[in-house]
Amino acid sequence: MESENPTIVQETPEYYYDLSRRELMAGKVSLQACFEQVNDPPNVLRLGTLLRDRSIDIPFNEHTRTKRTIKQILEYGRWLCEVVDPPILPNEKTLNHDVINRASKLGLGPTAWEIRSHPKLGSLSKFYVELGVTNTKRNGAFKDWSYGDFVEYVRTVSENLGRKPTLADLEQLAHQDTINPSAYMITQRFGSLRAIYEHIGHPNIYSWEEGDYLDWGVKFMLANDGALPSQKVIDTLSKLKKGPSAAGTASHFGGSLTTFQQKVEMEYAERLERKQVEKIEMHDTIAYKLELGLLPSTLFEDLGSEDDMIIRYAKFLVVDDLLHQSKNDSKISISKGLGRSYAELGFVRSIRRVNSAITAGDIESSALYQGVFDYIWPPDTTYMETLKLPEELRAPKRQRHLVIV
Repeated sequence: MESENPTIVQETPEYYYDLSRRELMAGKVSLQACFEQVNDPPNVLRLGTLLRDRSIDIPFNEHTRTKRTIKQILEYGRWLCEVVDPPILPNEKTLNHDVINRASKLGLGPTAWEIRSHPKLGSLSKFYVELGVTNTKRNGAFKDWSYGDFVEYVRTVSENLGRKPTLADLEQLAHQDTINPSAYMITQRFGSLRAIYEHIGHPNIYSWEEGDYLDWGVKFMLANDGALPSQKVIDTLSKLKKGPSAAGTASHFGGSLTTFQQKVEMEYAERLERKQVEKIEMHDTIAYKLELGLLPSTLFEDLGSEDDMIIRYAKFLVVDDLLHQSKNDSKISISKGLGRSYAELGFVRSIRRVNSAITAGDIESSALYQGVFDYIWPPDTTYMETLKLPEELRAPKRQRHLVIV
């Protein structure tokens, strides 16, 4: 199957697999010989069925991982497409991540990870393209997509539908065109559809706990220059499906809306203070590392503002973590966003251009681990924009919270 000089045949023989002896057999002659050579009936299944049917447990066959040429990998992929049974489920694909890994578990070839890690491939999508196979799951197609890309996609779907998209809506769009991510792909990145719905202004209030109400109240104050949400304001936004009702809110705070407002005001002040302290600490860290020579000074040339310094530092931390073997000039260019290619690709794709095995998820995980995620990808403000109120609905100025910077 994976030799450099394979024997060309006109017809692919039927393949079988003995689960008891963990052996692959080609053709009915081999199958008959297997039944004649053993005393106990062998546990033999058609290989195509074994690769497709996930209800069948298969053993792990220990085998040596060997480096394969691109020719060998593509030859193996074509063979898999020929031997695997047709899809069982309505929207299942001919070749997918699961089929590839089940075959690898049997010791027949490389894992999906080994395939996408090959320097001439970089993703399963490219593997499928090279094979010329169209009916495939594009498991690697969204490696470039950041959180913002998913949010923008779901927001566009919502605007086109004129309502919050359902799981069925997202699945239907994914089945219509593989350029659209499935609901499963979205939940893999966000943990739930609820999380991404809240990003586009559709909070699932029925599942809120006290912390969710306080977070909503803080967002309201940030959107309205520190004004506290009054009962009238809360009910107005509730009717617009942009927040909870006043009665529902009060019920989570001992029946008192005043208690809610007091806690929101405290949380708002604490959050502003934390943000200011974090900013000072970040500047001190940068200065300290520059003094020790742990950061290249050229990283901070031609700054537009002090905030740009923190953003560049945050990006450099991620780039240095994931592309530590790259030259400093390359890492600095990506961190500063220099060059025409960066303007076209952006931060995530610029990193993946250097190493395609790194996914957008890997990049975001690195930023989260180092505590710089929000500096690189500031929280989406679209939902907060919907919380802005016209002046006549705001509390009188004498009742408004004063923001001290």
